[in-house]
Amino acid sequence: VVLSFFAAAVAFVSFGQEPSQPQGTWYLGTADATEVLNLFSTGVEMSPTIGYAVADNIVVSVSLSSFTLTDTFGSDVIEESSTSLGLFGSYFLEGNYYVGAGVAMASSTLTDSPDVSGFGFGVEAGKFIPIRENWYINPNLFYGSSEMDFGGDVNPNTLGDSQFGLSIGFGARF
Repeated sequence: VVLSFFAAAVAFVSFGQEPSQPQGTWYLGTADATEVLNLFSTGVEMSPTIGYAVADNIVVSVSLSSFTLTDTFGSDVIEESSTSLGLFGSYFLEGNYYVGAGVAMASSTLTDSPDVSGFGFGVEAGKFIPIRENWYINPNLFYGSSEMDFGGDVNPNTLGDSQFGLSIGFGARF
């Protein structure tokens, strides 16, 4: 009887490992850390992201970015505005490795030009690395594909694009 209880306890403990990303955890992320190297040359593109672990090891993230620029050249005023929204899901494996997929939509307007809209999807695989109590980095490999529509009333133009690369996310976990 004691041996049976011992065997059941060993089986229970070996399969009852704590999840690497427990349900109820919040994540705040920002720019790709590799972009920080461009801070003084071209600037850093920020894409604030908020994520939530909806179940153990399943994280859903939303990113939103928007900007408006106005330039005046003599009597001409040029305004540009852009908005993008992304939805992403990740599944965490043992050892804080993860795989994920997401979709994104974007639109942009520029004075005296047709509106531009786009849709894309992507997949990635990476590793979540805690670096301090609440801070983390997550290097990953990604593949993304997008299609842009350059509007126009008579002859709309579309352009497809695919990317494969490496990015390093940075953020906080609460």
